[in-house]
Amino acid sequence: VMLRRRARALVEAGRTAEAVPELERLLTRDPYDESLWSALMIGLYREGRHVDAIAAYQRAEAALGEDLGLEPSPELAALEEQILLHELRPSDRQRTIMLPPALTSFVGRDSELAELAILISDHRLVSIVGVGGGGKTRLAVEAARRMVEDFGAVSLVDLTSTQPGDDVFAAIGESIGLDLVDPDLDPALEVTAALRGEAALVVLDNAEHLLDGVAGAAQEILGGCPDVRILVTSRAALRLPGERVYRIPGLGTPTAGASWDSFAASGAGALLIERLADAGIAVDHTEATLRDLERLCIALEGLPLAIELVAGRAGRTSLGMLADAVEDGLAGYGALRSADVRHRTMQAMIQWSFGLLDTVAQRIFTEIAVFSGGFTTDAAVHLVSDLAQNEVLDGLGALVEHSMLRFDPQRVRYRQLEPFRQFGIELLQESDRWNDVREAHAGAFHDIVVASLNGQRSLLRKEIFDGFRAESGNIREALEYIESQGDWRRLCGMVA
Repeated sequence: VMLRRRARALVEAGRTAEAVPELERLLTRDPYDESLWSALMIGLYREGRHVDAIAAYQRAEAALGEDLGLEPSPELAALEEQILLHELRPSDRQRTIMLPPALTSFVGRDSELAELAILISDHRLVSIVGVGGGGKTRLAVEAARRMVEDFGAVSLVDLTSTQPGDDVFAAIGESIGLDLVDPDLDPALEVTAALRGEAALVVLDNAEHLLDGVAGAAQEILGGCPDVRILVTSRAALRLPGERVYRIPGLGTPTAGASWDSFAASGAGALLIERLADAGIAVDHTEATLRDLERLCIALEGLPLAIELVAGRAGRTSLGMLADAVEDGLAGYGALRSADVRHRTMQAMIQWSFGLLDTVAQRIFTEIAVFSGGFTTDAAVHLVSDLAQNEVLDGLGALVEHSMLRFDPQRVRYRQLEPFRQFGIELLQESDRWNDVREAHAGAFHDIVVASLNGQRSLLRKEIFDGFRAESGNIREALEYIESQGDWRRLCGMVA
């Protein structure tokens, strides 16, 4: 009797992996106990073994009919029908948490976590969208971890290895513990059945290469499982009705000339100090060290992956030399021994995002890297002048949508994050367009400066250059290129 009670209690507690073998052993001794058959059917169903749960009913039916000449009770028959129709509700006491353990401390992001908690409470589909290496996965997992008391089940579905054309439901089923080996099973039906009636939070992580498949799966789950909420991480939104997009900001970077206290209070500064400590690197509190750390944070644009990479390399060179290397190009960032090859280097991470673009967007991404400090729509159209204006506008829109480019609606300007710009420059230098693009860029800003100077001679020089402030980086790049070409006539026209 005690063993029977224990086995049934294990099922109710959601410990089905322990309960099912124990129930099978008990039934070999007493194959006529319907309470044991009922517990076994429920346990198998909750493990995702729906076919086995029906087979268990058939075994019970055979044992009772062949040996005793009896039919299963109406209660057991009703249970079979519930399983067949996927109407069996999960145990109220069952809570399944399937999140990866944290290997490092979670630094900062308190305001982001608070915002996400509200969004997940208010919306059934929330997408964390942002640049690769921006900390989307870590933020999503931490947000889910802090909300486990609100859900009966919380699961992370890592879609990294799922390929376009693969069944997204199969990946979801595997992650939530379903056994979908039987080819006769419909993964979509099994997943929605397992989640139906469950207060669950499902995190669909790394969805950018599977947008159509993930969008379809999300719609089907949300339509069939009213108590489920979905949190997506992606470099682009799903663009579904009811989707609430949360664009993850970079970690706050310290201002130039910051004190030690204000540096450590910034998100990027706090993470860099923490990861240097993890690497066994003691930071001396000198002014020179502070300025080197500040240079690193500003150059890395608050990207968590970039900070992790650089901190891992810090023990092999001085912080000053490391800052010089980072400012010179992506090779200065170093590498991690990550299980995900896309996050081992900055090059790999950006290359993954770049590979998801069409050829027009790839070309535009590469050529706009020549801009320094941002650019306007007109400047981009002029630079890529052999493409139709609509093609350029669509390409810029695709880059923004895939978090490869930032748009400031207040200033009506675009800007690439510096690591992405460095990647574009490297691609451009390897192409046969490097000199042509630099010439087009320099020519455009030469003409802007000359036209402004010639048309505004009555203004003071300060007022003229105040108008150029937004383009100071581009004007400087143009001057350096024209000087490198020895074109003194054009150079004098820009500085007259």
